[in-house]
Amino acid sequence: MEYKHNVYVLASIVVLLCISWGTSYWQNKSRYVATNIDITNTHLTSSFEGLSMDQIYDLITPSFYSGNVSLIAKIIAQFSASKAHDVIEHSIEKEKILSYEQIILLICAVAQKYESEKDREKLFSLFSTHSYLYETQPLLYVIAKSEYMSLLSEIVAWTAKELPDNTYAYDAYVYAIKENNVELFKSLLAQQVLIVKNQADTLLETVIMKDNDAQFVNLLVQELNADPNYSSDNKKTVLMYAAELGHALIVSALLSVGADKDIMLDVKVGTALQIAIRNAKTKIELLLRESGARE
Repeated sequence: MEYKHNVYVLASIVVLLCISWGTSYWQNKSRYVATNIDITNTHLTSSFEGLSMDQIYDLITPSFYSGNVSLIAKIIAQFSASKAHDVIEHSIEKEKILSYEQIILLICAVAQKYESEKDREKLFSLFSTHSYLYETQPLLYVIAKSEYMSLLSEIVAWTAKELPDNTYAYDAYVYAIKENNVELFKSLLAQQVLIVKNQADTLLETVIMKDNDAQFVNLLVQELNADPNYSSDNKKTVLMYAAELGHALIVSALLSVGADKDIMLDVKVGTALQIAIRNAKTKIELLLRESGARE
């Protein structure tokens, strides 16, 4: 009996020590306060005061596993922007539950719920500290094809201010052309995502070489000021390359936006018409002759 009594006493002491340690542990951890946390996604529950990061995650982890970005954003956005930033950063660095694309969309979804520009920029700062999130797909491309496209122009302005040497805009257009996605390209334009002229010239050459949708030619020249007579090697213009490759729709598009059909940069190369004849591109030859091109 005395042995059992000693065991009970010892067990009680262990329990009390654990409780004491646990209480001290939670008291010493940094606190994150939300006025109301809507865990059920149906109605606001009573306040949860003084939650630690670990406690917050105990509450919202099931929603992360669901992959429901809107639900997760609704929960996180009930904290201050600074704390919401920390919660998302914790999920990026520790939990690794969501895909990179989902995290980008989560940042946008949470930012969209704050009225203050300063609060939204606090969330946007996660894009600069975790640039690997958009190594596979460009940041602006991911946002442009999502339901958070309305944030695009604001994010572009933020990147120009905070990350002046970034290529976010150019990368987004590159990816749109790579995917041959004209509508997304137009969406980027509609949101005032702009690039400099030499970048537009490079993209125009890419469109010609890959025989992308001819609509890109009009958009690049008319909206982004690409040069329809651009030459990267000072031997052939983009029209000459299109003629050589037999890209009839591209040739027509270039002619419609003012490409010089008679220009010659190198006598050994000749004009676009001479190139078409030399390479037996009969359809291209006809198009150029109809436009008034001379041999």
